[in-house]
Amino acid sequence: MIRPDMREPRMSPPESTSEAAVEPRASADGDRPYGVLICLAAAKISEPRLACYLQMPDARMVIVGHESRPPADNLVRFPAWRVPYFGAPERWTAALGWFRGLNELDPGPIDCVLSLELLNPTSGQASRLAKRFDVPHVVTIAEILPDNPVYRFPPWAQISRLVSRSADAFVCSVELARQFAIGKGCPPDRCVVINPGIDLQRFTPRLGGRTNEPVVLFVGELRPDKGIRYVINAVKSARRRIPELRLIIAGDGPLRGEVEEQAREGSFIDYRGKIAHSELPALYREARCFILAPYSRRSWAEQFGFASIEAMASGLPVVITDCGAVREVVPAWNPICGEHDVVALAAGIVAAVGDAGEEWGLRNREYAEERFEIGKQAAKLRTWLHEEVIR
Repeated sequence: MIRPDMREPRMSPPESTSEAAVEPRASADGDRPYGVLICLAAAKISEPRLACYLQMPDARMVIVGHESRPPADNLVRFPAWRVPYFGAPERWTAALGWFRGLNELDPGPIDCVLSLELLNPTSGQASRLAKRFDVPHVVTIAEILPDNPVYRFPPWAQISRLVSRSADAFVCSVELARQFAIGKGCPPDRCVVINPGIDLQRFTPRLGGRTNEPVVLFVGELRPDKGIRYVINAVKSARRRIPELRLIIAGDGPLRGEVEEQAREGSFIDYRGKIAHSELPALYREARCFILAPYSRRSWAEQFGFASIEAMASGLPVVITDCGAVREVVPAWNPICGEHDVVALAAGIVAAVGDAGEEWGLRNREYAEERFEIGKQAAKLRTWLHEEVIR
């Protein structure tokens, strides 16, 4: 039987600072750490925000991942049978891929199996694993678009129906995700909204307040629907009012070449490339405001927006477009602009860089402490699992 090396289990999710190893007790109670088997998508690159979605830093986790992932003590790597899929199959939970050899898995004592999204083929495999180990199957849901066309085509439609009927619980990142889940047949009393959490001890405001430098920060994928083109144009427009305004861009994606060219042509653009998550807290403290300009497509809209939460936790005002679940996450005192509206984005930048942004940033930090602190969110998840799922 294939087992993870549990001699020094990494009890915290990837990129967490805690390394405490805690073994679950034999009895089932609400105080002990849970044992959780996590099935990632059978793709080469897994979800980068696993820690935030799971929200149980004290859990004993066994992670099933693709063989291309770097080795880890609590990771069991499997090859996958994969079918090419449009877009970026290495990164999507919708990528058609099934792990091979899961029947050989022995995860040790576990209390539940967790997987990502209804349409994920690995969620179907996780359902069978949960039955095999006689534990509940919990599905995290970030999807918010009820008319996402992917869910109408085989095999995703069949997988979604199977998982919505067989899983025991559904943890939704926002209320829009809960409404989506219910619309797909998930029992309403099995669906709960628990916002993902972030480490507010790492993402903190700059000592002495925001930098005096008029720096706008974009952190995100360099793809069209994340709005990097609108961001650059909005900063160009705002520079008519604030000539010394600069833009830092951190991220990678299909528009990287275009962004690099823009950076060469415009001295106000500082392109940093892809930044390690461990370096992000310091990056936010370089900025005076944060900006993101996503826009909706038939198959995607902004689902949660971790970068926006990290920016708010860092004491920054956020300039953002009204896309997807943005209004559930970003409070209304920040400039929330219409999609594709460069004029409104530019006006938001000018206001956020100015004195008004100071108050917005302070309120954002308080808002993040109230709603997105990972310890609080972990407690909510643990309580709900103990009372409603894990008996």
